Parts: sequence; C-alpha cells; structure tokens
Amino acid sequence: MNTAKRRKLLYIPLAVIIMGLLVIPTLIVWGADFVPLTDLPDKFITNNDPGTFFNSFFRYGVIIAGFLAVIMIVIAGFEYMTTDAVSGKSDAKDRIVSALSGLFLILLSFILLSIINPDILSFSLFK
Repeated sequence: MNTAKRRKLLYIPLAVIIMGLLVIPTLIVWGADFVPLTDLPDKFITNNDPGTFFNSFFRYGVIIAGFLAVIMIVIAGFEYMTTDAVSGKSDAKDRIVSALSGLFLILLSFILLSIINPDILSFSLFK
C-alpha cells in the first residue's frame, strides 16, 4: 500500500474520533437543563431554548458549507487555468466535481428535510 492510500485510510478513524468527541458531549448535555452563561444577541437566538440554538447552528452550517464549496470551486478553477500538465488539470477537475457533489448533498439534505416535514428543521424537542 502506498503512502497516499495509507494517509487516506488514516483520515477515516480520525474523522470518526472527532465526530465522537463532538457528538458524545452533546448527547450527555441533551437531557440536562440548558442554562446559558450569557444572553446571546437576538440576531442568533431569541430565547434560551436549545432547539433554536441547534436550528441556528444547522442553518449557519449549511451557509458556511456552501460558502466553502464555492471557495473550493474558485481555487480549483484557478488551478485548472494555470496548470499546463494534464494530471494537474484532472486533479482540478476532480476537486471541482467533489466540491459540487458536496454542495449538492448539503442542499439536497436541507431541501428534503424541508419538503418532508418543516418541523424537523425547527428542533422543537424541548417544547
């Protein structure tokens, strides 16, 4: 196995560990009463309900992911334009396709959840 494949295989357990570190504390705190240390601006949350926090978190996550996908498309387009080698152009094409497919998956999940049941996106579990 070459080093590139080993490096890619290393990312999978690392991603699982990071996701576990992000999800487990959330699940532990999920049942506890939510008491914020300070009031957040009305721009983000209008009350101290964790449901509205998660709703805002999800919506801003979709916006940030879309922004990052557009940045990746721009970087790959610049790489495609400036590279003379065929392999560099194919790498740039792959990066553009990956960014577009990621953007498509993010937007598709948001649209499907909105179509199936708009209340899913409101995270009103604590009401």
